[in-house]
Amino acid sequence: MAKKSKATGLTKGQTIAFCAFITLILSGIVWILSGFGVFGGARSALLFIKDLMLLFTIALAAHNFAKGLGKVWYVIYWIIVVIALIGIVFTAQFFTI
Repeated sequence: MAKKSKATGLTKGQTIAFCAFITLILSGIVWILSGFGVFGGARSALLFIKDLMLLFTIALAAHNFAKGLGKVWYVIYWIIVVIALIGIVFTAQFFTI
């Protein structure tokens, strides 16, 4: 049986599934807002949060896989995660009109 987190009561697989579900909901909201022509700060903020959740979900899912490949690939994994995080933060469009 999978170990449950003491803080959340969820297994790692359930946590990944929950993050994927939240990311899917945020993505749908962003697409709906875009469809109605809403391109302001609220949409940009939701897009930013969605991108962070997507990165978190992917990083969480890939963590054990990367760790199992060896130390070099584990370091490369973390470098890629940090580069992706920097890319999300510095390309966020909070001030879109």
